[in-house]
Amino acid sequence: GLERDRQGALPPVVLLALADARLRGGALAAADQAFAEVAAQEAGTPWDGWARLGRGWVAIRRGDLAQARAHLVQVANAPEASATLATFMLAMIDAVDGQPRAAGARFATIRDDERSSSTLRAAARLGHAYASYWARDDGGARAAFDAIADEGGAFTDDARYAAARATLRSGDRDGAVLMLRALAGRSEVAAGSAAVPRALLDLEPAAILDRGFAAYRRAALRAPEQQLVALLDWDGRAFARALLRRLESTAAVTRGAAPPRPSHDRAASHVGPGPADGALEPERGARDRPATRADDASGVPWALLLVLALAATLPWLARTDHRSGRRGG
Repeated sequence: GLERDRQGALPPVVLLALADARLRGGALAAADQAFAEVAAQEAGTPWDGWARLGRGWVAIRRGDLAQARAHLVQVANAPEASATLATFMLAMIDAVDGQPRAAGARFATIRDDERSSSTLRAAARLGHAYASYWARDDGGARAAFDAIADEGGAFTDDARYAAARATLRSGDRDGAVLMLRALAGRSEVAAGSAAVPRALLDLEPAAILDRGFAAYRRAALRAPEQQLVALLDWDGRAFARALLRRLESTAAVTRGAAPPRPSHDRAASHVGPGPADGALEPERGARDRPATRADDASGVPWALLLVLALAATLPWLARTDHRSGRRGG
């Protein structure tokens, strides 16, 4: 119809902004259509790669991992900057598909690629450690997580939590509890500690992707690289408190005592970047972590991108109104 004709005439930057808004709103079909129209324009780098990344993300949200792979492989095999981002997403799909070794191999290629940003390489290093965890190599995963935590950086608390989780699964409950308490930062777990889904506490890949999409819908517009890095950048302290509460509840049931009473605050169901209304655990902001290249070297200043999108739309609207006026006259 006329709306589709007008949308197809929009510049790619505007279509991507529309697709982003529709994806955030859960309108998957409309988002996929807008991404597809950007790809059909063949506008070149970086628009083609971003459009296919978007279609891959839509397919993941639909649960169609085969279709997501098809879109992402096209980007990963192309000589453009988005190829590394596509490889990162393919690694997560491998993990969800139960192929942790394949996921680890993809993460390793990013980790070892000096052309990638330092932030993306750090995220891939953490992803590689997760791949060891998903492969049930608890000893190897623990060593990798400890090394990441000891070096410091944006993923320190995430790595410490994952190291404690690997320690717990290996059978060392007492050691894991000590690690979790040190990370939680208090001797007693607060009754109002935020609730985290069990699958996410267990670091299941599908839960990580779900959490990433939920965070994406709440977050401000960011470059694709920053969105992907955020998949693995959590509040490890909040996770530690939540897992401690779960362990204490289990121990109380074993002893025959009443388990700790869960909080029913609305905010207790929220964990992730971007505070919910009344959130108990504020987001770990830029003031709490070292500056990273993903914050300023993503290739496109996205606040400016929105301004450019609006500026690009105005001439199109003027031409449309002019043509409509001539037809009406």
